[in-house]
Amino acid sequence: MKVVGKAAINQDTEGRVADVGVHNGYAYLAAFRDPSCQKGGMYVFDIKDPTKPKQINFIRTGQDSYVGEGSQVIRIDTPQFTGDVLAFNNEICGTHINSTTVGGITLVDVTNPKVHKYLAQGVGDFEPVSRNAPGLAHEVHSTFMWDAGDKAYAVLVDDEENADVDIMDISNPAAPVK
Repeated sequence: MKVVGKAAINQDTEGRVADVGVHNGYAYLAAFRDPSCQKGGMYVFDIKDPTKPKQINFIRTGQDSYVGEGSQVIRIDTPQFTGDVLAFNNEICGTHINSTTVGGITLVDVTNPKVHKYLAQGVGDFEPVSRNAPGLAHEVHSTFMWDAGDKAYAVLVDDEENADVDIMDISNPAAPVK
């Protein structure tokens, strides 16, 4: 193996990157829990020239939430939506809960990775009531999406129910349905 390029990330602390996904010349790095739990989300790097990677965006998750393993970007082409969609999981920072904390998954239109558009935030399983707070989707460990023609789906690994995965219809990623 040979290193071909390096780049620093904002808020660089040891163990900060939990996962990496690549789509169409862009790398999406999951921003894992930082010491203050305020800067979770996804770093977006242009890696079309892998010798000179450059950070071009940061997509935040909710305050007191962070992203772990299992983020992904795919092209969805359904009657309701055509474009590139980023899905990432949301985990909660301990007992820190406020009005912008989210569990579940977040879906983001990254057709233009420099200018993202949130499609859905904090969607997932709400039953039984989350151990974190009523009205908050269960924390999700990871998510995986696929396009199945006229339909698209995401499977979520539920952190709050031991033997549970949840499947969401994301054919319209702005209005996912469990």
